[in-house]
Amino acid sequence: MKKAPYIAPLGVPLEDKTNLPFWKRFRRTKVDPDAIATQESVYDDPTLAKYYQPRSDWENIHRFDPAARWTWGEEKAVVRKVDWRIMAWIFIMFFSLDLDRSNLSQANTDNFLPDLGLNTNDYNLGNALFRGSFLIAELPSQLISKRLGPDRWIPIQMCAWSILAASQFWLTGKTSFLLCRVFLGFLQGGFIPDVILYLSYFYTKYELPLRLAIFWVSNHFCDIVSSFLATGLLKMRGVAGKEGWRWLFLIEGIFTLIIGIITFFLLPASPTQTKTSYRPHGWFTEREEIIM
Repeated sequence: MKKAPYIAPLGVPLEDKTNLPFWKRFRRTKVDPDAIATQESVYDDPTLAKYYQPRSDWENIHRFDPAARWTWGEEKAVVRKVDWRIMAWIFIMFFSLDLDRSNLSQANTDNFLPDLGLNTNDYNLGNALFRGSFLIAELPSQLISKRLGPDRWIPIQMCAWSILAASQFWLTGKTSFLLCRVFLGFLQGGFIPDVILYLSYFYTKYELPLRLAIFWVSNHFCDIVSSFLATGLLKMRGVAGKEGWRWLFLIEGIFTLIIGIITFFLLPASPTQTKTSYRPHGWFTEREEIIM
C-alpha cells in the first residue's frame, strides 16, 4: 500500500480581532519568527480543495503548492519586499492621479473662468460631468483590466489621461472645457478599483487594509504638495503670453505622463512574473514566489 506523503502541520491560528474594540485591533500580535506562519485555507480540506483548484493555464500554477509551509520570519521578509517594490510605486501613481484630478480648483484661483468666458454654473457643470463619468467608468475599466491585465491597463490609463490633462493648455471655451472634464473622468475612473485589484495579487486579506490606508494617505499628501506646486506654476502667467493656469495643466500633465511611462516597466504581471529582459533576475526567489 502506497504511503501518503507527509504534510507539515499548519501554524497556530491568528487571533480574531473582529470582535475587539476598534483601538485594540491595531495591536501587533507577537509571533516567533521561526514558527510556522502558514494558516489554514480551503486547500487543507479535501472536500473543498477540489472546487478551488486553479486552471492549468493560470500564470502562477508552477508555484502553486498547498502543502508548502513557511515561517513568520520568511513571510514578513516577503511582505517588506512587496511593500518597497510594489506599494511604494503605487503610492506615487495615486499621487499623480490626484495631481491631475484636483488641479482644476487651483487653476480657478488664477482667473480661469474669466479667461475662458465661463461662469460658476459652467464650472459646477464641468465638475458634475467629471464625477459622473468617473463613476460610470469603474465597471467597464475593471472588465478591461481583467482582460488585458492591470499591469498593462493601469499605465495605459495613466498615459491617456495625462495627455488629455496636459492638453487643457489649449482650452478655448465652454465646449472644450466640458468635453475635457467628461473624458478625463472616463479615463481616470477605473484607476482606483484597478489598483486595488492589482494589490490583491500580492497581499492577503489581512495585509491589504493597512496598504489601502497608506494608498489613501497619498491623496492628502498630494493636496499639500500640489498647493505648493501651484503657487509657483501659476506665477508663470505671461510666459510665452499664456495664462498661469495653462502652464499648471501642461507641466503637471507632463509629470504624470512620465510616471505613466515608467509604470509600464515597474508593474510585474503577477508575483511569479517579475523577470523581464530589463530585469533578468526578477524580484523574488522561487521560495518567495511559493509563499506569495
